Amino acid sequence: MIGGVDSRIGDETEAERAIFDFHAQTGNYFAVVQWEDGWTMNISTDDGVTWSKTYRLTASLGVRAMDLTVSGAWVYVGYVTDQISRQAKLRRFSPTDGGLDLDYSGLTVIDTSPQSIVDIAVETNVDSTDDRVFYSLVQNDGTTRFFWDLPTDGLTFSEVAISASNASGGLDMQWNPGFTSYSLFLSLIDQSDNLQVWRYNGTWSQSVSFSYSGSQGRTTISAFADRVGIAHDAASPNGQAIQYRTSQDGGDNWGTAGFVDVPTPGEGDFQDVDLTFRGGLGPAVSYTLDAGATASSYFRSKSTYSPGPWAPRLMFNDFESVAGQPTAINWTPQDKFGVTYVGGGEEIPYFDVLQPVAIFVDGVESGDTSAWSETTPNP
Repeated sequence: MIGGVDSRIGDETEAERAIFDFHAQTGNYFAVVQWEDGWTMNISTDDGVTWSKTYRLTASLGVRAMDLTVSGAWVYVGYVTDQISRQAKLRRFSPTDGGLDLDYSGLTVIDTSPQSIVDIAVETNVDSTDDRVFYSLVQNDGTTRFFWDLPTDGLTFSEVAISASNASGGLDMQWNPGFTSYSLFLSLIDQSDNLQVWRYNGTWSQSVSFSYSGSQGRTTISAFADRVGIAHDAASPNGQAIQYRTSQDGGDNWGTAGFVDVPTPGEGDFQDVDLTFRGGLGPAVSYTLDAGATASSYFRSKSTYSPGPWAPRLMFNDFESVAGQPTAINWTPQDKFGVTYVGGGEEIPYFDVLQPVAIFVDGVESGDTSAWSETTPNP
């Protein structure tokens, strides 16, 4: 068990997911929470110990898709409601106090009529030059679309074509700080049960495609200095596992698929995974084990982006997790990781701060003493 006391985000119940990000200049944390009938913006000025709600959008029919990203100028929330499912919307908030920009309320990035929108992702390049905000979406006809603008403007988005024409959802998009050629990576699942990875250098091109055997239809992708990683659920002999693979050269070549965690017989299903490479600390993931009667959320990390073992999984939820509700993880400037999950019988969103723990596992801690020697070492 790791992490401190989990902090409740907001005072409502029946949450569906929560996403966390931070503003480097002020040190403020932000969390957007998706509820059954809308979403809220929340701010923490004390590193996530306490949270205050600054805005609520009510959507009586529900929120179809939602994402959060922060620039130096604004905190952006992209969303699509079930009531107006053909409009890719964007609102933004002050990074100082989390207040809504009243002059910007409910900007429509694109109206996709007559098609509806099934998934979105938003991102900025705040970790580099901080001069772009990005918005991508998947339509119900399988079309994937991508837009960008200046984060200080956010009013006139330009579209760049991406030829992923048979997408079904599972959309994620991440900036690649310190890139050589490709600055932005995007992942999705297509209608033929393949997981596609696309990369951007002014134009979009496909990096790789491989078979997807999971049941949740979600992907999570991250990048740092041309190391790119992707994680998702995948079928295994004893239930759903968390699969992971990486590229060490900006998506030119990809390693074989490995696993973050695989269930043992009768253990349950692993799901709800999120991945981050941000901050240069190595990969870190959050995910949930659905054991049937109970569910727990776990954290695993590696100290290097290169192939190799993960540190042992560590549970961080103080309250029983709600399986099927996504976890979220993000690096913080204190070289720790902020995580969110939905927990408890009332489905409440919680936030926790985790620190990677260096554990020596090739020895007595794991019960395997083969790496130890009784020979006296040289002085």
